[in-house]
Amino acid sequence: MSGEAVEHIALAGTVISFVTPSAAAVEQRLREVFCRRGRFFESAGAAFPMLSEDVTSLTLGVAHRLGAVRNEIVFGDALKRSTF
Repeated sequence: MSGEAVEHIALAGTVISFVTPSAAAVEQRLREVFCRRGRFFESAGAAFPMLSEDVTSLTLGVAHRLGAVRNEIVFGDALKRSTF
């Protein structure tokens, strides 16, 4: 992945599990909700046993775009001024 897109995936069907918490949980526990509970699977079928009302699977491209949107909302101008 680059800052702009997923550039290469070794297994084309790779997905990541994604917890869909309430907005309050996102603000208060982002690392716990996303980082600790996000898992990579070689396919949507392999992820299926882990899915529930609160957990879905996303393609890496969708997860990347969702992260970019979230970062823009939370960090906005700081990202634009950054020289990372």
